[in-house]
Parts: sequence; C-alpha cells; structure tokens
Amino acid sequence: MRMFAMRPWGAIRRPSIRVASGMFGALLGMGLLLNLDIVALKLFSDGARAMVGYYQASIVLANMPYYLATAMIPILFTQIARLKGVAQTSAAVGEACGLALILLMPIEGVLVAAPETVLGMLFPHSYMAGASALRILALGNSALILVAILSAAFQAVGKAHIPARILVAIVTCEAIMLWKIVPIWHAQGASSMFLAATASALLVLGTSYISTLGLKAAQHAGLWLMKYAIALAIGILVGIIVFGAGGNILLAMGLGGPCYLATALRLGLLHLASLTSRKATLQQVPLATGE
Repeated sequence: MRMFAMRPWGAIRRPSIRVASGMFGALLGMGLLLNLDIVALKLFSDGARAMVGYYQASIVLANMPYYLATAMIPILFTQIARLKGVAQTSAAVGEACGLALILLMPIEGVLVAAPETVLGMLFPHSYMAGASALRILALGNSALILVAILSAAFQAVGKAHIPARILVAIVTCEAIMLWKIVPIWHAQGASSMFLAATASALLVLGTSYISTLGLKAAQHAGLWLMKYAIALAIGILVGIIVFGAGGNILLAMGLGGPCYLATALRLGLLHLASLTSRKATLQQVPLATGE
C-alpha cells in the first residue's frame, strides 16, 4: 500500500436500478434464448430420453460457432464502452459482425448442408435421428451470433434496456409456443421455435440498431454484404461442382472452403493484418466516426 500509494477504501459508485436491471434483463434474455428449447423438450417430451439425447448432441455441434463468437464479445465491449452513443459503434460492430459472417457462418453452413455427415463423424450411428433438428438449430445459431454482438453493443453504451425488452418479450412468447408445440412436434417443434425466436430477435434488434446509423453506414454495410454474397456463392458453386463430379462431400467442402476464403480476401472482406494486430488495436484510441 505504501509503495504504490493505494488505499483499500474509497468512494463507491453504484449503478442505478435502471442500468442494473437493463443489463440483467439483456443477459437473462440471451441465456433463455440459448437454452429454452432444450429445457422445454425435457419438460414436455413425455419422457423420450433418447430423443432428448439426440437433440442435445445436435445442440453441442450447433452451438460451437456461437461460443467461438462469444470470445469476441469482451473485446468488442472494451472497444466501444468509452463511446457516447450507439451511432458511434458502427465501425467496431461492423468489424465483429464481418468476422462472424466470414469465419463462423460457414461452420453453421456445413451443419445445415450436411448434418448427417458431421453427426456420423462424431457420434454413433443412432444419433442420425437428430440430423433434421441439427439443420434447424444451425440456422438459429447463425442468427443468435449476430444477436449477441448487437446486444453487447447496446449494453456497452448504456442502452441495455433496449435488448432487455426485446429479448425478454421474445423468449416469453417462445416459452408459450414451446408449451403448445413441443408435446405435438417434439424435437422438430423445439428447434423450429428456437429458429423463429432467434430470427425474430435479430430482425427487431437489428432494425433498432440500424435505425440509429446514418445513410453512409447503411450503404457501406449493403456494399459489404453484396461482396460477401459473391464470395459465398463462389464457394458454394465450387463445392456443388466437386460434389457432383465425385460425390464426396468432404472433398467438396475441402475445395469450396478455400475458394470462398480466397474470394473474401480478394474482395477485401477479410484483412489478415487486422487479425494479427488485434491486441495492438485495443491499445489505440477507440473508433468513433463510424466510417
């Protein structure tokens, strides 16, 4: 204490109830959005333990890209926590969404395109029964990744009440629908409700976020998405051609993936230098122009 001139006491600044409740609601909404389907399946599936096990295996695979994305959330939060408003976060949020779309969405795409192949490589043959649910869960997690990024952006600038209200309202509706649908449609109903909830959350939260940005930022995002669609289409086309020629889906993925990444690099969607210097970027002045 004497060496560093530090004292173990001092003024304590407590957050307001509004700020704390907003942050709690946003985190609660994300947690429920991620887990409510499997909870409902366990409660309302009439003891079908095998079906729940297959569904759980599908969740493990579909959630992997989401948990990889959560590694970016603390970095994103640190970058934009010192900014004054949501409109100033477009540069950092755009970079995070871009990395998620380029590096993580193809993983979900593989799960959507070939769920049987992935399940067959990692689980016993009986788990093939969860392939259809895995396809739907992968689509839902694709939306959930972007929802997590947008929710973190609102929380970092003191607007946690916005995602809190949106997410809590959506999971409340999802819980009611799961109660009605899961006893009839079981795993298909649970996964479909998860997809509907995550897509609705992305639509509403994304609309709220975009409405705070200027026209220039929206135009820049539209141009980026056009280039992303081109890179994705080239990768898929190469994969389809290879699969049609040899019928080997692993070879098709092995060739289509590099073509997709090469096109993304060529179009300037992914900058390797920015990835390797990520730590240094955190020490610089945070971006505030949105350009």
